[in-house]
Order: sequence, then C-alpha cells, then structure tokens
Amino acid sequence: MIKSKKKKCEKKGVSPVVATVLLISMVIAISLILFLWLRGFIQEAVIKFDENIELACQDVSLDFTYLSGGNRFYVLNNGNIPVYSLRIKIIRSGGHTTVDLHDQESHQITWPPAGLRAANGFEVNIGILLGTTTPAPSKIVAIPILIGTSSSGEEKTHVCAERHGYVIYED
Repeated sequence: MIKSKKKKCEKKGVSPVVATVLLISMVIAISLILFLWLRGFIQEAVIKFDENIELACQDVSLDFTYLSGGNRFYVLNNGNIPVYSLRIKIIRSGGHTTVDLHDQESHQITWPPAGLRAANGFEVNIGILLGTTTPAPSKIVAIPILIGTSSSGEEKTHVCAERHGYVIYED
C-alpha cells in the first residue's frame, strides 16, 4: 500500500511556469476579443451644429420635382442644414442599386463639391444612373448624406437613415 501512494506522488503535472504562461495568454486573448467586440458597439459621435448628426437628419428639408418624363429631377434645399450629397436608391424587381451622387463623376453628374447649401437647388439627370437596363425602377429614394465633425476634429460623412429619405418616384 505504501508503494502505490508513492507512485502517485511521483507523477508530475504541468509545470507552474507553463501553467502561468497559459493562464496569462488566455486572459490576454479573452480581453482582446472583448475589446474588439465592445468597440463595435461604441461609435464615435459626429457633430453637426452642436448636436449629434443623427438628430440633424430630422431637420433636413428637401423638395424634389420630377422633370420631363422621369429622366431628370430637381432638388431644392428648403432647410437650414447643408446636404453634402444624396444617396440614390433605385429599387427594381429583384433588387436595388445604391449610388452616391457626390462620387458620380464617371456618370457625368457634377454634384456641387461643397454640397447643397440652404436655399440652393440642383438638377440631376437620373437617366444616366438608370441606364437602359430593364426592368424599369419601381421606386427611387433619395437619402441625405451630411458632413459633420468627429470628436477628434476631422470631418466625417454620415448617411442618414432611410426613414429620413425622400421618395422621388414610385410606380
């Protein structure tokens, strides 16, 4: 009986140094995963006129006029919030296409570089964006894009939520 107890004591486990290294590396890995996961929840606030830019989206006031057979529209900024750009969402059966007017030099749309200031208007040839593809769009929505200042002082664009968008055309 004494021999069996002695054999159990001779068996060795993991060295304390290896156990410590494993424990520390597991804690670092879990901390890194938590940090990256939580960072996704916390967005840097972008400010426009001393308020969160998401609140400024509610105050945007645009009027759209569809011109000549649906190939062009005119947009007028009636509010006090300058609109940096518009995101045009073209909805067709089977999907949708999203186009940012500020980035459409390739489509020969020259959106004002500083955006659409208060009381200014702009005409857009949407026929260029629609092309000749079928099916015809069932709905066209314009979503404002604003520019604000982040807490670090740099300018950032913010696409307003689709609920703040304007229906330009609906079948």
